[in-house]
Amino acid sequence: LEFSADELSEMRQVLVKYYDTAFGAEYKQQTTQKVNTESLIPKDAFGIFSQYNYLAKNPNKLGEKDKLDHAGDMSIYSQIHEQYHPAFNKFTHQHGYYDLFLVNLEGQVIYSVFKEIDYGTNLKTGPHANSGIGQAAQAALTANTADSISLTDYSHYVPSYNAPAMFIASPVFDHFNNKLGAMVVQIPVGKIGQMMSSLPTSGETEASYLLGSDLKLRAHNSPEDGLEIIRSRIDSAATQAALSGKTDVQLTH
Repeated sequence: LEFSADELSEMRQVLVKYYDTAFGAEYKQQTTQKVNTESLIPKDAFGIFSQYNYLAKNPNKLGEKDKLDHAGDMSIYSQIHEQYHPAFNKFTHQHGYYDLFLVNLEGQVIYSVFKEIDYGTNLKTGPHANSGIGQAAQAALTANTADSISLTDYSHYVPSYNAPAMFIASPVFDHFNNKLGAMVVQIPVGKIGQMMSSLPTSGETEASYLLGSDLKLRAHNSPEDGLEIIRSRIDSAATQAALSGKTDVQLTH
């Protein structure tokens, strides 16, 4: 992809407006906080091009950017995107993932299904390099075997309006064992809770909780209990015993 300085400047101006009036407004509505959008806008040509075409100029509303198969430009990228996006989109929805990303060896997010503001950014040097997706991708890109899996803990994720997100990444190799990059999937906050709901229980009032070492909730099978992922802290004799390595059965109220 090659663009003149004027073309990049024009696309970036459109992006600035998108970040302020679309993403920034939605972020404030969902979190009641303002976000420094200027620090989040990609600076490299691919990041500006991809977000301009598939976010800012995408006619679909926020949360539905994945409906666009082709940006309507003349690039080879959009031709390839149109060819493979429907299959990736179907795969992501079938497996209950929030998003799926392809990352090249330089750390650039060259593809995303859901198309949030992490799309097109560099996960080694860009605005999300220190987030969960950056940590997962960087670990996968340094792995040397195809069966390597990198997983992050749930943490608040700015591109998804600060919702808790977990990332799982694995390196991608070709048939000649040459590393091509990494694939990353974003796990939605309720995914593990849904899996826990399928586990057998001993009674209708039994609830299951998955906690981190900080005693904060990571997943649970009872959404109606009012607890919030990575906000609610469950500090009890039972949880302290579990974190110390003990196993037991106790009746709590």
